Amino acid sequence: MIPALLTWSDAWATLTQSGAAVLPDTQSLPWVRHAIWSLVLSACVLLMGRVWAQRRSGTPGNPRHWFWPAGMVAAWAWVPGDWGISYWLGLPFQIPSLVSGLLAITLLVHASAQRSVRASQWGLVYAVGAALLGWVLLLDTFALFPVSLYAWGFEPAAYAALWALALVPWVVSGHAAWRACGPWQLCAALLVFGLGRWPSGNLWDAVLDPGLWLVLQALAVRRLRAR
Repeated sequence: MIPALLTWSDAWATLTQSGAAVLPDTQSLPWVRHAIWSLVLSACVLLMGRVWAQRRSGTPGNPRHWFWPAGMVAAWAWVPGDWGISYWLGLPFQIPSLVSGLLAITLLVHASAQRSVRASQWGLVYAVGAALLGWVLLLDTFALFPVSLYAWGFEPAAYAALWALALVPWVVSGHAAWRACGPWQLCAALLVFGLGRWPSGNLWDAVLDPGLWLVLQALAVRRLRAR
């Protein structure tokens, strides 16, 4: 029993060490950026196609009709240099967060199976929370707080606190949280971040990025107005 406890404690210490970062090197970082942007952009094309079909005919339509433009945008994201869209998007938005990549994969998998991503109450809670976090970090860039909140993203305590919040849906809803969009993606992103501190070594960059922040704000406002 004691060796097992020591093993788990050592594993947790490894996950929460702020200096144990395994970040992409300068050679692999551009390829990582291309891969994440290709996933996010193709998912955005499918999402915009769904919204356009919904407004035009009242039904989401067949998402496979948008696979060709989504594939073309994904291929464009792999073009290196100034001709690639990932280069220009990387200037203001850097690299999408882990949560953005996982949400994009979820949307692509559901679209390939011709299933729509069902909205859930936990998804709305996560969207509102991420939107508020984005505003707090934005105000932090202007040094409006007595401490640097962005610097907290390098601390193990923030990582443990976010894990506690991420597990709330599982405690409250049980297995139903697996079917909701948001809870399992956040937990998977936290796990990947704990293993490698990707993408920048800061926790906030792993769970939120400017592009995702803008999208979540729009979705949260739309959902609240609908309610």
